[in-house]
Amino acid sequence: MRSSLRWGMVLVAICLFVSFTMQVSAEPWWKRQTSSDSGNNGGSNGGGNSTNTAAIQMTTPAVTQGKALFKIGSKVTFGWKYQTTPIIKPQALNILSLASTKTWYTIAQNISASATSFEWNTADQKNPPLVMADYTLYITDERGKDAPATAGRLGIFNGLVFSMYLPQSYTPLDEYTCATCYSDGSFPFVPIAMTFAVTAITVISFSFFMI
Repeated sequence: MRSSLRWGMVLVAICLFVSFTMQVSAEPWWKRQTSSDSGNNGGSNGGGNSTNTAAIQMTTPAVTQGKALFKIGSKVTFGWKYQTTPIIKPQALNILSLASTKTWYTIAQNISASATSFEWNTADQKNPPLVMADYTLYITDERGKDAPATAGRLGIFNGLVFSMYLPQSYTPLDEYTCATCYSDGSFPFVPIAMTFAVTAITVISFSFFMI
């Protein structure tokens, strides 16, 4: 009898606890769990590729071939393709370069967004003029180089580094002067005299230590 009464009291206590829990919570715990799982799944599915920006890949010159070297005054061809297609198509493309001297150069501005190459005549670059340095190529959409990364839009490309050099002017052979050469049969007295002097000092010093 006492045992039955004890179990009855335990059962009543459990029922009261469950009833109190359901009243405190506006939503049962099993429904909360389901809602939470659904929200997480929806967030994962909604993220997808929409958080990624579209990218450009260089084809000319190929980045895998190492640093390209171009002569100032020559024509340079840049080629590229879309590695991933932007959801929001760009209205135009801008091509710039940043020298290691921290100077910006505008190569092309507002060219067709469907273009996949551009020929740059470096001889036309006057203000500011090109200098011998390393350059980083930038390709952006119409928003420019300072545009933030936005999902579905074209990201800024800056993955190509190239060098520019300026060749020295041609000097005819009859006008060339060699600073370290001897002409007209002149005898190189000074270098030979210095050689003999060093040899004599070495021999005298060695003889002194041998005595």
